[in-house]
Amino acid sequence: SDLIGQTEGVLFVEWSLLNFGGQEIAVNDDFVNYISFGFLTISGNFLIRVVISGSSSITILSSAPISNLGDYKILLKYKSGENKLFINGVLIATSTNSITFSNSLNSLFLHKATGKYYGNGSKGLKNIQLYKTALTDAECVSLTNL
Repeated sequence: SDLIGQTEGVLFVEWSLLNFGGQEIAVNDDFVNYISFGFLTISGNFLIRVVISGSSSITILSSAPISNLGDYKILLKYKSGENKLFINGVLIATSTNSITFSNSLNSLFLHKATGKYYGNGSKGLKNIQLYKTALTDAECVSLTNL
């Protein structure tokens, strides 16, 4: 828990998307206080979606539908009142929802969207970085540029 920002931070993933199967990275696994970061099929569209679940609210940030396999640099900046999703150097979605975690964020998991998974989806994972404090928007854009 001392390596993961408890009130603010950044989760950065560099991923080579190899197929359109559901793939997910999660911070915590307790279904109450967590950050879920995944490639998912929702209503027939394949997209990147982040869910931040705190003790009293859920925040969802999503991309537009994705049609191309390949390299993606994806970054979630989370901080109460300032939550942002950046993909390949572009700010994609924002939320001003407040976030409070009643349990500490203390673990990192690779998942399939329907359960624990360490197979083909994780082969495309090139880099994961956690930051204990939120970066500036300019730093987020710079880190996610292809």
